[in-house]
Amino acid sequence: MKTLFLLSFLLSPILLQAQIPNSNLKDLSAIPCPFDPSVEVVQPDYWRLYQTLDGNWDGPIDSTICISVEQISSFYGGIRVDFNQIDPARPLYMRWLADNTSKIFLDPAWIYQTMGHMTAVGGTQFDPSNQCADALCTGIIVGVEIPDESGDSTQLRIYVGPFEDNYYGTYVSCVPTENFPENYLREFIFKIQVDTANIPSENFAAQIYYAGVGMMSDVGHIYEVNASEEYWDGQSYQIWNYDLAIDGSQNSLFMYGAPTYPSLDYPYFMDAIPEVNTTYPKTININIASFTSTYFQPFTYLRGGLVLFSDSIRHEVNLVNWGSNICLDFVELVFGENTNYVHYSGQLDFSGETACMQFRQGSALVVADSTTLHFGPGGHGMLALRTGGSIDLGKGSTLLIDNMLMLTPYHPDPTDPESRQVYMELNPGSTLAFGEHASIMRKFNPENDMRLNIYMNGGNLDDSRLPPEDRLLINRIYPLPSANQADNIRLSPNPASDILECRYLAEGASTLELEIFNIQGQSIIRQKFPTEKGFNFLSLSVEALPTGWYTLQVSDPIKGSTVKPWLKL
Repeated sequence: MKTLFLLSFLLSPILLQAQIPNSNLKDLSAIPCPFDPSVEVVQPDYWRLYQTLDGNWDGPIDSTICISVEQISSFYGGIRVDFNQIDPARPLYMRWLADNTSKIFLDPAWIYQTMGHMTAVGGTQFDPSNQCADALCTGIIVGVEIPDESGDSTQLRIYVGPFEDNYYGTYVSCVPTENFPENYLREFIFKIQVDTANIPSENFAAQIYYAGVGMMSDVGHIYEVNASEEYWDGQSYQIWNYDLAIDGSQNSLFMYGAPTYPSLDYPYFMDAIPEVNTTYPKTININIASFTSTYFQPFTYLRGGLVLFSDSIRHEVNLVNWGSNICLDFVELVFGENTNYVHYSGQLDFSGETACMQFRQGSALVVADSTTLHFGPGGHGMLALRTGGSIDLGKGSTLLIDNMLMLTPYHPDPTDPESRQVYMELNPGSTLAFGEHASIMRKFNPENDMRLNIYMNGGNLDDSRLPPEDRLLINRIYPLPSANQADNIRLSPNPASDILECRYLAEGASTLELEIFNIQGQSIIRQKFPTEKGFNFLSLSVEALPTGWYTLQVSDPIKGSTVKPWLKL
């Protein structure tokens, strides 16, 4: 539904800030092929179609390829590109021909959405993954021109929007502009990569209909997080993003506030602090409402302010998502000490190969109870865990990582291997899974000893879709079984009415036999279960048994048999 809203928004001329020339591709012209004047081609005015030798949009152009298009509708516009003219193994680019007279001014400190509308025809399939140059196989590439740090020249901020394979074939990139008087849309590029494993024999083509850029309405600018006492509920401060925003409520933009040029060398940390400061840490929850979208200007991060009279202890800050789209651009969104991201609902949109959430020492990615977070669908973006950063999964929650997990030491001590490790717990009812686009990489770890260390406390870990070499970077830490076998067995619920669950802590893979006896010593139910190292959760259906006392005999081929009493309701 979110995509349909954006489509209607971007097609509305009232909300468009500026029209890209020939945005609906109605105006076509016959021209000599730019690379072979003896060949005439038809291309849309203000646009050029081409392929490059290295697959990059700004790489050397392949001068052996001349591309011609057909118009779809003389009234609505749009073009058809037949792929028999190109090398389908390489991406096709359609680039807006911007120059100093046609580049589009974008309002500073605002939020823009850019959109392309494209569909595959004739059985063609597009590659929606990120396994290509720019970490984008099919979608749009947007370049915003801003002054460089010297002020004498300019640089491009590059944003990407991955292809969404839905009814409209649309893809959207979120673009927060910056605090410079001059922000210009300088690049707008369609990128199309064919799924070479599914190339049809004929009618092999794509249709492109529209390119647009529009201002988001109702943007609220957030300059500070000052937790007034009216937001205190007795345990923590509960502030909504629209309460912090100035001039708007539907879309929130956290502003870069440092008097320096925004860069990796000069990040800006927005301190969240109680209006009445204290000498001990308090918790400040910044709640992101479901009807809003949230953006951060590049190199802008949140952190807790210092407690009163301290130069090191900070208040705890949680960015809590209740259903919002949080857009992450080409830089990392960093969470430092006592600063967490808490996910209840919503989605994280990554626009660029370096778009990332990074969790440093004392911070965590928290997935709330009974919640599922699909992190990096299609392989887009990254999740970075530094030493001391962690993942906290609630009861019944699932985290599916479908992009790159980056492990990075945080102030490592060359003599201390522990300074180069990341730890998390996987408790009963929680699941950590890796998707088909997932990978694990270590950075700045010349010792090659960094691991994701997981305490296997009864949760489920599915790393089957990771490459074999990446699975070696996960270290499972199992609890040690007790020498007293009875301590390794727990029944729940007890009393039980329909299902009796036996939690069993095993030393290794084996086969466990569970047998229920009634008060007369008669065997009522007998069942065998395969077990693995660590916690095993084995269930028996007892709904049909009469009310009364029973015993469960747990038999391990090595440990022997142990009897536990239980009551049937």
